[in-house]
Amino acid sequence: MNTLDNYPTINDGITLVSGPQNSGKSFFAERLVAKFNNVLYIATLSNKYIDAEMEKRIQIHKERRPEQWDVLESSNQICELANEANNYDVILLDSLGSFVSAYIDSSNEQWNQHVREIKSLLYFDNKKILIVAEEIGWSVLPHTSLGYTFSQRLSELTSYIANQCTTSWLVVNHIAINLTDIGIRIQ
Repeated sequence: MNTLDNYPTINDGITLVSGPQNSGKSFFAERLVAKFNNVLYIATLSNKYIDAEMEKRIQIHKERRPEQWDVLESSNQICELANEANNYDVILLDSLGSFVSAYIDSSNEQWNQHVREIKSLLYFDNKKILIVAEEIGWSVLPHTSLGYTFSQRLSELTSYIANQCTTSWLVVNHIAINLTDIGIRIQ
């Protein structure tokens, strides 16, 4: 069993943890910040998309979180967080896919405003920001307009953050791979 000592230390700046559904990315992200007490955990899942199965998954996430972490369960207060972010050692945002889902019905203009809000969290000096994102587009392409919009918005937002981050991890089948150490940036 891995102890917290087996997990790397995150540095100041943005750390991206991405992976497919049920890959262990949230668990890994939580372990990366578990050594810190002063953590703001932003759970971005919108209540309008919660069914019984999702409720079970949410409960597992909640049970893993240390009690001393502050938790914000909302996608619509990201902008207000920019003012409070300096009060925390670490900000953990889980996840970009849920953030995109919360605003999937937004017009492009409204969506761009939401993107500006989430980007405002990325520009804090001496701050550790960890962002969890779902990897998509590795299989069947969406056949609906809504599916295509989700895929494009998530891909563009994740790519932007990946280009801003200091460290990028890919979690597949509960194995974390440090992309920063073995990869090269192509853009």
